[in-house]
Amino acid sequence: MRFSILVILLFTVSLVQAASIYRWVDKSGKVHVSDQPPPTSARQVNEFETSAPVVSDDLPYATRLAAQRFPVTLYMNSCGEVCGKARAFLIKRGIPYTMKNPESSQAIKDELKQHAGSLQVPTLLVGTHVAKGFSEADWGDLLDSAGYPRFAGAKARDMGVQPASSPVAVPAPASSKPMEGY
Repeated sequence: MRFSILVILLFTVSLVQAASIYRWVDKSGKVHVSDQPPPTSARQVNEFETSAPVVSDDLPYATRLAAQRFPVTLYMNSCGEVCGKARAFLIKRGIPYTMKNPESSQAIKDELKQHAGSLQVPTLLVGTHVAKGFSEADWGDLLDSAGYPRFAGAKARDMGVQPASSPVAVPAPASSKPMEGY
């Protein structure tokens, strides 16, 4: 019974809509619009923040519950490969999140400094818990403790995101008790 519930949950994850839209001009003068941060060589970069992430009703119950109790915010800018890896990690796990760029407004800069004590990016906020800098292990532990599933499943795969290879071999959580403060 438990196995079939796990399989159903793993295959019903859907991803969220992007929290930022970027418009920029490349070296040849071509205008681009994307939900991905522009390359560092881009000119005339504009970022448009959207509202909170859209959490689909067809997300697994565990994901919806975790997102309600411990919303995820990713603070990042065009910091290159490390920010790309951080975002890809959240997408791979099917985590609904809001992305905020501290370079886009003083209010977001102040918010990041209040939560993290610095302007370091990428920074992950899960509920009220902060992880500065990208570490797959640390971010994974933080998300696990908040109740987020470890694998994205079939819908994410259909959208081009590859889930972890063996969803049946789910490793045990590092700790059986939830994070303090949760």
